[in-house]
Amino acid sequence: MKILNMPIMKSYSRKDKEKYKNIPDSIPMSIMESHEPRAIENHGQTLQRLAERGGLAPEEAYCILKNLNLRVIYNGKLNLKKVELFLRKVVGLND
Repeated sequence: MKILNMPIMKSYSRKDKEKYKNIPDSIPMSIMESHEPRAIENHGQTLQRLAERGGLAPEEAYCILKNLNLRVIYNGKLNLKKVELFLRKVVGLND
């Protein structure tokens, strides 16, 4: 069965819950589909398979949608507020 939304995995530890509260819970696959080559390059899996396995971290979704290598996460060149604002805009939640 085709999954229609990519789940966004968030940290739910007490410490991190507050900083993830404004990040969308999912992104429509219709928005993600044209970025599948980047998903395969970054994760070695299709978007469908990633969704079946639980989804993506917010930073991973950002990298796929911006056509970035995952190295930007590990290099510390990505801040969560920037990711939050972009993902909210993508799904139409900007205030």
